Amino acid sequence: MARNQRRESVDPARFEELEAVVSAMRAHMIPNDRIRAIEQAQRELGDGLKELESNAKKDFEELKDGLEELRCVVNLVKVAMGKSATSSGGQRAKVPEPQRFEGNRDGKELENFLFDMEQYFRAMGTSSKEDKVFGASMYLAGDAKLWWRSTFSNGVCSINTWGDLKKELMDLFFPENVEYVARNKLSATRHLCVTT
Repeated sequence: MARNQRRESVDPARFEELEAVVSAMRAHMIPNDRIRAIEQAQRELGDGLKELESNAKKDFEELKDGLEELRCVVNLVKVAMGKSATSSGGQRAKVPEPQRFEGNRDGKELENFLFDMEQYFRAMGTSSKEDKVFGASMYLAGDAKLWWRSTFSNGVCSINTWGDLKKELMDLFFPENVEYVARNKLSATRHLCVTT
């Protein structure tokens, strides 16, 4: 009976209002099967994020290793460039070419030519003795070039090093030999004068 009395004491308008609120709440409530689907999607999303994170870590490590390898290559290139670079920060300075040696029997001219060639070889980084011989022969002219060509064309060239070439040039064109050559020329001229 107490129950019935309570029911009777509830205002029907209030009761309808409460039923409307409960209906509205039920309408906005997510059914259990949808909740389970959302939870499953969250689990799959979490697993996907973990896999993505793992792949990103692997990719990052590969990039890090690649970067370290690239740094090693750059350092090797720097070392290689440093050996051939001048002090001007990697750019080679323009090296003036030496004057040609004409074969004049002038001690100063010959010594300057040999000195200039030494400086030129040093500036160009030429260390091979054969390359020095070839390079110096390119700067011979006049009588010196004629002597060089005849030496090679006769096949009697025994000049294989820069030191040998310097010695031959000094023997042929240095003023100590000039006196001997001048006497021979004078003697030859006298013989011509006497015979004519």
